[in-house]
Amino acid sequence: MQKQLVETRHGRLEVMISAGKGAPVLFIHGNSACKEVFHKQFESSLAHDFRLIAFDLPGHGASADAADPQKSYTLHGYAQAAADVLQALDVSSAAVFGWSLGGHIGLEMIAQQAPVNRLMITGTPPFAKDADAVGQAFVPSEALKYGGQRDLDDAEAQSYARHVVHPDKPTPAFMADAVRRTDGLTRQTMFENILAENIADQQHMAENCPVPLAILNGAEDHFINNAHIASLNYKNLWEETIFLLPQVGHAAFLEKPQLFNRILERFLRG
Repeated sequence: MQKQLVETRHGRLEVMISAGKGAPVLFIHGNSACKEVFHKQFESSLAHDFRLIAFDLPGHGASADAADPQKSYTLHGYAQAAADVLQALDVSSAAVFGWSLGGHIGLEMIAQQAPVNRLMITGTPPFAKDADAVGQAFVPSEALKYGGQRDLDDAEAQSYARHVVHPDKPTPAFMADAVRRTDGLTRQTMFENILAENIADQQHMAENCPVPLAILNGAEDHFINNAHIASLNYKNLWEETIFLLPQVGHAAFLEKPQLFNRILERFLRG
């Protein structure tokens, strides 16, 4: 595994790449997290069979804070940054796995016609482009509120980190550190622009996805409305199934990595 910095339209971003020579797979982390959240995938056989790529979004992890937050800290800007990472690494086409915010970015990449050949999302409720629909897609909670709050004290950062994995299970130490490191403007700006004119209708993109779309969620996810996700009319849903893992919260790839990795590998092999 190696790490390197790449230049994008949205600043210098740090990228992590596995030694595998197979088909490229881009991992996109969630709000206030970092690329290291995917360490259980990079430590698995997936890293040898595929070329795994993960990066820190602008304002996150080891990547630079945005010079222009209104341009970069939006779904539109994040999707451009992800496409720039692929271009900088000479990747002409990639599978994408997006977690939470990362899944929304993956759908926005599809809307922007980025070189995505298949998409898997976890903890990502596709919402129609109106405020009521956004409210229906998520489960209101204090922790969800923190996801759009610019400044978090230590207790709030720890609470948010705990809930984005599972509130009743141990929280990896790096998660709280990642939340504290994140530029608070990423949270505020992204939520303020969630329905901006240049952002695609997420529900429409999911229901009409032109590439295979896999959806895998935790049955105990405290952020998303699984009933809403199940109610949509998908035209290209992989195996015509929404995978719902029991006793799993918002981060299936961390909580049940062996099971998650088997499903992801099957999806990647098509």
